[in-house]
Amino acid sequence: MKFDSEDDVLQRIGVEMDVSTSMKYVITLAQLDAISAMIYEISAECVLMGILKVAKLDADTIAPASQYRREIDEDIAAVMSRLNQANLNLSRCRHHLHCIAVKWSAEGIAILRNLFVDAAINARRRGMTEIWVQDMLSAIIKNPTEFMLRVKLLNPLWKDNPQ
Repeated sequence: MKFDSEDDVLQRIGVEMDVSTSMKYVITLAQLDAISAMIYEISAECVLMGILKVAKLDADTIAPASQYRREIDEDIAAVMSRLNQANLNLSRCRHHLHCIAVKWSAEGIAILRNLFVDAAINARRRGMTEIWVQDMLSAIIKNPTEFMLRVKLLNPLWKDNPQ
């Protein structure tokens, strides 16, 4: 897998709505996780791994010179709040997701496209014109993949949306 710009990845997936700076960073992390797992293309699991990693960061780490630092911190705080409610060990969850990552398929890209559609709907409901990380996390919680459901450490995320 080659490393692409976030815009190239989003275009390949078919995302039509703009994404926030923090969501672009998640895409970058997802690509790094896919490369590390020797997966051909990012998957929904890679995006969730990116979300779990970005939840530990702040705007100074993600985009220190950005004019959107307040929005980045707000987005990450919302994500961290949701993850804290589930009382997850983020590092262990990332490790387990990485261990079950599977070879990419055309079906994987369709799943990811559907998650971005759901995330866009979530963003619009919040009155936003960009997909934020919290919008993607909500989409994933609503529609986890079979492989995400295999990571028992993530079960607290699905408690309000039993599968």
